[in-house]
Amino acid sequence: MNDFYDNGNAQEGSVKMATAALIVGIAAVLFFRIFYLSIPMAAISIILALLSRGGCVVSLRGKLAIIISSATIIFSASSTAYTIYQIYHDPVLRQQFEMYMEYFERLYSEDDDSSIWEPLPRQEEDAPVLPVEGGEQI
Repeated sequence: MNDFYDNGNAQEGSVKMATAALIVGIAAVLFFRIFYLSIPMAAISIILALLSRGGCVVSLRGKLAIIISSATIIFSASSTAYTIYQIYHDPVLRQQFEMYMEYFERLYSEDDDSSIWEPLPRQEEDAPVLPVEGGEQI
């Protein structure tokens, strides 16, 4: 027999799962500028909050987790979209972005170019050795 209802009262949901949903939702707020962390964390928080209800209504902690996580998803997505908009419409940021892309293309290209690992020019082999305080030489 189904014991879901006991004397007309629905079983309580999982308080621990609602608390976990709230904690993950708050952690998502802390990382809202890093969209690939905040959006999945907020989605997990919403899922945990909905699962925590059991057979009854969502608890206050669950509702808070859903509200916080939904707001985090909205702010994180809008912040990321605004950043992308700024990069593509500001000439200075666009130039910096293209420099980064060029650097990473050179870094991960198939060519064996060691010049990217040496930001300073090499010293000549016959360069004089300068004494350092304490009598040690470099």
